[in-house]
Amino acid sequence: MDRRSAVAWRRSKPIPVPISPDISVTARLETLNNSLLAWGFDDDVQNYVAAFKETHRRAKEDGCMTAWVSEREEWLARGDVILDDIEELVGGGALECFAAESMCELWRHISAAAFKAQYMMVVTQVYLDLGL
Repeated sequence: MDRRSAVAWRRSKPIPVPISPDISVTARLETLNNSLLAWGFDDDVQNYVAAFKETHRRAKEDGCMTAWVSEREEWLARGDVILDDIEELVGGGALECFAAESMCELWRHISAAAFKAQYMMVVTQVYLDLGL
């Protein structure tokens, strides 16, 4: 089988992982998925916003905004590392082992996950910057 031919997909979340003869690419994508999920990635950004607003409200009511802000800053830093990992994966040529059609589908999922992660981070950063 030509390694650049169409591939099957494991429907993992947030990024489906192609079943590939290049196990290093598969492992990197699985690690990326694990990192996103451990970080708190939510495929439904509106869910994230609602949960974020609720934790923000509780932190204000409980008088623990300093700790909440510190936790959010650490969360943002972890998000930056994940986005750097995505950039390195996409820009480093690791995905070139796939046929164009498979690469397009993988890119669609990777870019959607990156966009949603950035959206989550922007919501958080705006709250921090405005001192809401």
